[in-house]
Amino acid sequence: MTISDLGAALRRFWAPALAAFVLIFGLGVASLLLREERFRSSAVLSIEPANDNLGFEAQQAIQLTIPPTLARVRSPVFADGIRQLAEPRFRTAPLRIIASNEPGTAIINFAVESSSREAARSLAQTAVSRLDTRPGSLRFDIAVVTPPGPATSVRAQRAPAVLGGTFVLGLIVAVLGAAAAHRLRPRLPRADEFREQYGHEVLGEIPRARRRMSKASSAQLNGSGSPEVIEAFRNLEAKLTMRALAGGRDLSVSIAITSWGKGEGVSTVVTNLACALAVLGRDVTVVDCDMRRPSVHRLLGLDLEPGVAEICDGEPVATLRKPTEHRSLDVVTAGSPSRHPAEITQEALPRLLAVLQDRTVIIDTPPMFTAETTSIAAAADCVVLVADYVERKPDEIDSALAELALTGTQVLGVVLNRVAMRSSRGRESFAYQADRPRSKRRRRRA
Repeated sequence: MTISDLGAALRRFWAPALAAFVLIFGLGVASLLLREERFRSSAVLSIEPANDNLGFEAQQAIQLTIPPTLARVRSPVFADGIRQLAEPRFRTAPLRIIASNEPGTAIINFAVESSSREAARSLAQTAVSRLDTRPGSLRFDIAVVTPPGPATSVRAQRAPAVLGGTFVLGLIVAVLGAAAAHRLRPRLPRADEFREQYGHEVLGEIPRARRRMSKASSAQLNGSGSPEVIEAFRNLEAKLTMRALAGGRDLSVSIAITSWGKGEGVSTVVTNLACALAVLGRDVTVVDCDMRRPSVHRLLGLDLEPGVAEICDGEPVATLRKPTEHRSLDVVTAGSPSRHPAEITQEALPRLLAVLQDRTVIIDTPPMFTAETTSIAAAADCVVLVADYVERKPDEIDSALAELALTGTQVLGVVLNRVAMRSSRGRESFAYQADRPRSKRRRRRA
């Protein structure tokens, strides 16, 4: 993986990477803050021959003496002896003795930790005095090279190492985690690479909206919706029209819009695309064939019943068409099914399309793993696949397009939904559109 790949992974998974970094660094900070504060007073000792004999044998004997000396200093018996000799006020204070040897030398680094600065230094002085007067061997003395100094905060000593270590560890985990996620969840290619990889064109890249539109029709028709989303759907309408005309079809066509999985925004694409077509004066009918999770009626502010499900009960198609805020746009909602949705669509959809053959029909379909979607796609003139740009995997797009190919219906292209704003190619036009009202206000004030 190259540096550019790591950058792409961090841009894509910046939120979980940041969360991992904050978690690890936060644990490091917590380990410092939640731990009981201790203070340490340190000294440096040296083991020397008692008769100033510095021969080779004496040096060997010193090296042999160091391990038992360290064991004696670290023992509970030695700690109890220090408590008995300490000042009365420090006899019950917490006590931790630290002793280590510098390899190849007779130097012993000695320290005492306690809960206060005074206790740490007093206990360290008592311990050093005990070692000096009772070295543990008649052949050797323990000399004080550096006496116990003022006690310092153990937390302050550990902070640079702990914070630096957790900072670096957090960065490593964040980068490696983002890289692993990027490798495990490969991203869909953008429009310029999509045709080369899949053989189908990207009809539109719908950006993730900054604010949610409560009613798609109102937002599209009066321009109150997110500017970038409105612009993206108008570009989608233009490309879709060109694709239909290039395929030898007029605008009296039925288009099934589907997706591989649930929650990819098919209903939002259906309603906004229909509104974009209606704004241009085209006669459009939206048909909601997703009777399992219908939402077109909610997005367009209509009643759920009667709808497609009631066609099988003998309701005329003409009475089911509900008008909207725009005179050239009407809707046949899903209704309330009394039978399996696959049975209803197989019977009702041909009757619907026969009545609406002089209009542009946009069909909202369930995800492709449902039983009725294949029959809906086969009955329509053409199909558009919606894919969540963040969640969908490339192999799932392959499977979806292969499934659609089995229906024999023309696939007009793919719509990438919820594309990040910073990667949308139309961001300059969106920004320009958003700046225009402010410039007008400035001229009026002038």
